[in-house]
Amino acid sequence: MKLTLRNPLLRAQAIRAIQSIPPNEVMDFTLVPHKSSRSLEQNARYWSLLTEISEQLKPEGGEYSPETWHEYAKARFLGKDVVIVDGEPFLIAKTSTKLKVAEFGDFMTQVEAWAVEHGVKFTEWREA
Repeated sequence: MKLTLRNPLLRAQAIRAIQSIPPNEVMDFTLVPHKSSRSLEQNARYWSLLTEISEQLKPEGGEYSPETWHEYAKARFLGKDVVIVDGEPFLIAKTSTKLKVAEFGDFMTQVEAWAVEHGVKFTEWREA
């Protein structure tokens, strides 16, 4: 069982769950600080970066969507997983959705630095 103790009701549920363990049963219990996944602001800024990359970077004359650049960035900076289907291996970019706030910030920094090295000039991003 995994609970995120973000309110008194969930804390009470966790206490009840612990109290319901039979006295003779041995269980492991770990309590760790919660680390939020990327924030909405980070997500908005990231897609803004990808849009600017899409508008400015045309490798060998090709035009690519922000979604395509997202797939490229995941594969380049997060790595790839090998998935075998019907005996055939496929490389799939690792997901960015499970990155914590700090990890996603590092990922965005890598994407932005790479883009600047390739001539992209970003406008200053501001929250709306």
